[in-house]
Amino acid sequence: MLIVGLVGGATLLAGTLAAESAENVHADTPPSVVETYDHPGASVIFANRGIVVGRGDGHIELADCPSDTSTDQDYILVKGRSATGLVKACFRVTGASGRLSMELPKVFYIEADRNHRVNATLNTKGAIENVDIPKGDGKSVGEGTGPANGPSTLLELTALP
Repeated sequence: MLIVGLVGGATLLAGTLAAESAENVHADTPPSVVETYDHPGASVIFANRGIVVGRGDGHIELADCPSDTSTDQDYILVKGRSATGLVKACFRVTGASGRLSMELPKVFYIEADRNHRVNATLNTKGAIENVDIPKGDGKSVGEGTGPANGPSTLLELTALP
């Protein structure tokens, strides 16, 4: 009986030490990072520019437009309108491909950069449409193709090699 008691006590002690050791390991381990793919600074972008940027893969970023975008094809250029006039938004693609969801209302023109073809997803009068734009080329969308088409809201940009 004495041997059984000693073995049982040793097993209980080993189990307690293992549990405490596991707790200490977890206490010293930083919390896991879960990537949500939300665009950094989205609330500031909305407040300053009126653009709702959503989720993406991190390879398309809202950027400042150069003063003359006609000569700089390093950006995806989006043109739209607001109550105060013309709105230009530029997006830099930082990888071989990229994706970014957003809400950019009243878009009438999209131009791809020189290194990527672009697929734009738009909502025009409640109908979702996809527009393919070749590298270095631009296309009119929504009311840019005709006033009767009405304004389009840009929902997503996908850049492809």
